[in-house]
Amino acid sequence: MVKLVAGAIVDSWQFEEEAASAFLAAERGPAGARVVSVGGTSARIALSRYHGDLLPDDRHEEWAIEIRERLKSRYVQLLDLVAAEAEEAGEVDEATRLIQRAIEAEPYDEQRYLRLARLLASQGRTGSALTTIERRGWRSTSSGSGSQSRCRL
Repeated sequence: MVKLVAGAIVDSWQFEEEAASAFLAAERGPAGARVVSVGGTSARIALSRYHGDLLPDDRHEEWAIEIRERLKSRYVQLLDLVAAEAEEAGEVDEATRLIQRAIEAEPYDEQRYLRLARLLASQGRTGSALTTIERRGWRSTSSGSGSQSRCRL
Protein backbone atom coordinates (compact mmCIF):
# COMPACT_ATOMS: atom_id res chain seq x y z
CA MET A 1 0.00 0.00 0.00
CA VAL A 2 1.18 3.48 -0.84
CA LYS A 3 0.40 6.36 1.47
CA LEU A 4 0.45 9.82 -0.08
CA VAL A 5 1.90 12.81 1.68
CA ALA A 6 -0.71 15.36 2.74
CA GLY A 7 -1.31 17.77 -0.13
CA ALA A 8 -0.01 15.36 -2.78
CA ILE A 9 -1.57 15.87 -6.20
CA VAL A 10 -2.57 12.88 -8.30
CA ASP A 11 -2.96 13.97 -11.91
CA SER A 12 -5.36 11.15 -12.83
CA TRP A 13 -7.69 12.20 -10.01
CA GLN A 14 -7.54 15.81 -11.17
CA PHE A 15 -8.28 14.69 -14.71
CA GLU A 16 -11.31 12.68 -13.61
CA GLU A 17 -12.67 15.56 -11.52
CA GLU A 18 -12.28 18.04 -14.39
CA ALA A 19 -13.83 15.56 -16.84
CA ALA A 20 -16.83 15.05 -14.56
CA SER A 21 -17.26 18.84 -14.33
CA ALA A 22 -17.10 19.15 -18.11
CA PHE A 23 -19.72 16.46 -18.70
CA LEU A 24 -21.99 17.95 -16.05
CA ALA A 25 -21.65 21.43 -17.55
CA ALA A 26 -22.43 20.08 -21.02
CA GLU A 27 -25.53 18.25 -19.72
CA ARG A 28 -26.84 21.41 -18.06
CA GLY A 29 -26.87 23.35 -21.30
CA PRO A 30 -30.01 25.09 -22.54
CA ALA A 31 -32.74 22.84 -23.92
CA GLY A 32 -31.86 21.77 -27.42
CA ALA A 33 -28.22 22.81 -27.14
CA ARG A 34 -25.99 19.85 -27.94
CA VAL A 35 -22.83 21.33 -26.46
CA VAL A 36 -22.42 24.42 -24.34
CA SER A 37 -19.37 26.62 -24.15
CA VAL A 38 -18.83 26.12 -20.43
CA GLY A 39 -18.71 22.35 -21.00
CA GLY A 40 -16.13 22.84 -23.71
CA THR A 41 -14.05 25.13 -21.50
CA SER A 42 -14.08 22.60 -18.66
CA ALA A 43 -13.29 19.85 -21.16
CA ARG A 44 -10.26 21.76 -22.44
CA ILE A 45 -8.98 22.10 -18.88
CA ALA A 46 -9.47 18.38 -18.32
CA LEU A 47 -7.73 17.55 -21.61
CA SER A 48 -4.72 19.55 -20.49
CA ARG A 49 -4.46 17.22 -17.48
CA TYR A 50 -4.37 14.01 -19.51
CA HIS A 51 -0.78 12.97 -20.12
CA GLY A 52 -1.31 9.64 -21.87
CA ASP A 53 -1.94 6.11 -20.73
CA LEU A 54 -1.67 5.37 -17.03
CA LEU A 55 1.55 3.48 -16.26
CA PRO A 56 2.55 2.88 -19.88
CA ASP A 57 5.59 0.83 -18.82
CA ASP A 58 3.38 -1.48 -16.76
CA ARG A 59 0.73 -2.31 -19.37
CA HIS A 60 0.08 -5.77 -17.97
CA GLU A 61 -0.46 -4.81 -14.33
CA GLU A 62 -3.92 -6.27 -13.72
CA TRP A 63 -4.98 -3.63 -11.19
CA ALA A 64 -4.22 -0.76 -13.59
CA ILE A 65 -5.96 -2.04 -16.74
CA GLU A 66 -9.50 -0.98 -15.81
CA ILE A 67 -8.34 2.42 -14.56
CA ARG A 68 -6.22 2.98 -17.69
CA GLU A 69 -9.15 2.14 -19.98
CA ARG A 70 -11.55 4.35 -18.01
CA LEU A 71 -9.19 7.33 -18.20
CA LYS A 72 -8.60 6.82 -21.91
CA SER A 73 -12.34 6.53 -22.55
CA ARG A 74 -13.00 9.80 -20.74
CA TYR A 75 -10.17 11.43 -22.68
CA VAL A 76 -11.75 10.41 -25.97
CA GLN A 77 -15.21 11.55 -24.82
CA LEU A 78 -13.73 14.94 -23.94
CA LEU A 79 -12.10 15.18 -27.36
CA ASP A 80 -15.50 14.45 -28.91
CA LEU A 81 -17.15 17.11 -26.75
CA VAL A 82 -14.62 19.82 -27.64
CA ALA A 83 -14.58 18.78 -31.32
CA ALA A 84 -18.37 19.13 -31.49
CA GLU A 85 -18.15 22.58 -29.93
CA ALA A 86 -15.40 23.62 -32.36
CA GLU A 87 -17.41 22.31 -35.30
CA GLU A 88 -20.51 24.20 -34.19
CA ALA A 89 -18.42 27.37 -33.86
CA GLY A 90 -17.11 26.91 -37.40
CA GLU A 91 -13.59 26.14 -36.21
CA VAL A 92 -13.08 23.35 -38.73
CA ASP A 93 -9.31 23.04 -38.36
CA GLU A 94 -9.62 22.74 -34.57
CA ALA A 95 -12.44 20.19 -34.87
CA THR A 96 -10.37 18.21 -37.39
CA ARG A 97 -7.34 18.21 -35.11
CA LEU A 98 -9.40 17.04 -32.13
CA ILE A 99 -11.10 14.26 -34.08
CA GLN A 100 -7.71 13.10 -35.34
CA ARG A 101 -6.46 12.93 -31.73
CA ALA A 102 -9.52 10.85 -30.82
CA ILE A 103 -8.80 8.50 -33.74
CA GLU A 104 -5.21 8.12 -32.58
CA ALA A 105 -6.44 7.16 -29.11
CA GLU A 106 -9.21 4.86 -30.38
CA PRO A 107 -8.29 3.78 -33.91
CA TYR A 108 -11.12 1.24 -34.32
CA ASP A 109 -14.08 3.62 -33.93
CA GLU A 110 -15.43 3.82 -37.48
CA GLN A 111 -17.84 6.67 -36.71
CA ARG A 112 -14.97 9.05 -36.00
CA TYR A 113 -13.40 8.34 -39.38
CA LEU A 114 -16.74 9.07 -41.03
CA ARG A 115 -17.20 12.23 -38.98
CA LEU A 116 -13.74 13.43 -39.93
CA ALA A 117 -14.22 12.58 -43.60
CA ARG A 118 -17.59 14.36 -43.72
CA LEU A 119 -16.13 17.41 -42.02
CA LEU A 120 -13.24 17.52 -44.47
CA ALA A 121 -15.54 16.99 -47.46
CA SER A 122 -17.84 19.78 -46.28
CA GLN A 123 -14.86 22.12 -46.54
CA GLY A 124 -14.04 20.99 -50.07
CA ARG A 125 -11.08 18.93 -48.86
CA THR A 126 -12.14 15.82 -50.75
CA GLY A 127 -8.61 14.48 -51.13
CA SER A 128 -8.13 14.53 -47.37
CA ALA A 129 -11.60 13.05 -46.87
CA LEU A 130 -10.79 10.18 -49.24
CA THR A 131 -7.44 9.62 -47.54
CA THR A 132 -9.26 9.35 -44.21
CA ILE A 133 -11.64 6.76 -45.63
CA GLU A 134 -8.83 4.79 -47.23
CA ARG A 135 -6.79 4.93 -44.04
CA ARG A 136 -9.65 3.20 -42.25
CA GLY A 137 -9.76 0.54 -44.94
CA TRP A 138 -12.95 1.55 -46.73
CA ARG A 139 -13.42 2.75 -50.23
CA SER A 140 -15.69 5.60 -51.11
CA THR A 141 -18.34 4.93 -53.74
CA SER A 142 -16.38 7.13 -56.13
CA SER A 143 -13.05 5.32 -55.80
CA GLY A 144 -13.77 2.22 -57.86
CA SER A 145 -14.71 -1.32 -57.03
CA GLY A 146 -13.10 -3.72 -54.66
CA SER A 147 -13.73 -6.21 -51.94
CA GLN A 148 -13.49 -3.67 -49.15
CA SER A 149 -16.52 -2.10 -47.52
CA ARG A 150 -17.93 0.95 -49.25
CA CYS A 151 -18.71 4.28 -47.72
CA ARG A 152 -20.78 7.16 -49.06
CA LEU A 153 -19.95 10.65 -47.78
